[in-house]
Amino acid sequence: MINPTLTVESDIYIHAARGAVWEKFTDLDTWPRWDPSVLAAQWRSGDHWQEGATFSSQRQSRWGERTRLAVIRMVVPDDTTVWESGGGGQQTVHSAHLTDDLGGCKIRLRETYHGPWVFALYLGRGQQRARLETALREFKAYIERR
Repeated sequence: MINPTLTVESDIYIHAARGAVWEKFTDLDTWPRWDPSVLAAQWRSGDHWQEGATFSSQRQSRWGERTRLAVIRMVVPDDTTVWESGGGGQQTVHSAHLTDDLGGCKIRLRETYHGPWVFALYLGRGQQRARLETALREFKAYIERR
């Protein structure tokens, strides 16, 4: 059986210490402030940003508003986190990775989609990447203005 995948990613330099960027990124309640596609996000169970913890996010997409449940799969504090979300026959693996860079850090967001809907997403992969780029630009502005 074929299991199609599609990966989109984007990164940006932020003029702030990696620990400060991590602290802001992992503040789930603030995601709607800097990611225009996130309408709401809240923890559902477990210790925040620990493996097995769950959260939900309500997102605006081209198909309307959707609420997705996510499970934290990996956390390396001040470095990397991976979470999975799914629904409608599609699984998505999300990751955020921070690396030190001269005078600040770089954050990379990656989303890998699995399932039959990937074929439709493939046609709109530019929009998916643009969504990540917009979120990162807004996140950078959110951090650097504080």
